[in-house]
Amino acid sequence: MRTYFLSWPKIEEIIQKLYLKIIHDEFVPEIIVVIPRGGMIPGVILSNIFQIKLLFSIWVEKVDSIRRVNYFPDIIVNGKNILLVEDLLETGKSLVIAQDYLIEKGAEVKTLSLYKSKQSIAIPDYFYAENGNIVFPWERQKRVKTGV
Repeated sequence: MRTYFLSWPKIEEIIQKLYLKIIHDEFVPEIIVVIPRGGMIPGVILSNIFQIKLLFSIWVEKVDSIRRVNYFPDIIVNGKNILLVEDLLETGKSLVIAQDYLIEKGAEVKTLSLYKSKQSIAIPDYFYAENGNIVFPWERQKRVKTGV
């Protein structure tokens, strides 16, 4: 399978298209929550586009085969519209855990991922395309360091 190396202009184009889908759905996020590390940069870009200053991360950890929320700030999300952001859903399991956690706290949650793989158990509310072989601009340093 071919690996796609995305450029910054392509990322901006993708995020703009996803933004327009959200606007079309009339969903107005009040808080953006990102799943680190992949969701951080798209989340910041979306927070700028939406002019939302409330941007938080939710840490989902995997111990053995169990995933759980390890950290989320002590903020009130009950009744809030949250956009949960990731860059690529490989299995989608972390997204599902994070979404369930936020819903249990009373939030209305919509999910966004730039890409999703065919193996993902989650189908985000908003995503650009299905492809698991993506290298984002913010991952290139990792590839240089490891030689992958």
